[in-house]
Amino acid sequence: MDESVFKICALALVTAVASVLLRQYRPEYAPVAVLAGIAAVAASVVSALPSVSGLSQAFLGFGGLDSGWLKLLLKALGIAVLIQTSADLCRDNANTALAGVVELAGKLLLLTLAIPLLRAAAEIAVGLINGG
Repeated sequence: MDESVFKICALALVTAVASVLLRQYRPEYAPVAVLAGIAAVAASVVSALPSVSGLSQAFLGFGGLDSGWLKLLLKALGIAVLIQTSADLCRDNANTALAGVVELAGKLLLLTLAIPLLRAAAEIAVGLINGG
């Protein structure tokens, strides 16, 4: 796990240097280099996901929770990461208004994703009030 942290940092630094150099000589290729760096970092992180998934399933088993909640949480996490990355790329390319719209869209998507959680919490609250 420690090697992956160094690998991610090295990939990020190489991508940043390549982006700076490309902005000086070939500015149209700088965003492509950043996207390639993001893909490389994402690929290195994906290799660690099976162990995290197994651990999460074990914790769900201890608590007696449904695995659907874990899927919902992972989906929300994925949306948040993609939205943040997209917004940061827009800001890096001087598109701050577009970055703001991307972030707003992400917040709305996360809100719609949270509706089942809110409904379940309301059902639990009503059950506690009626039963207690």
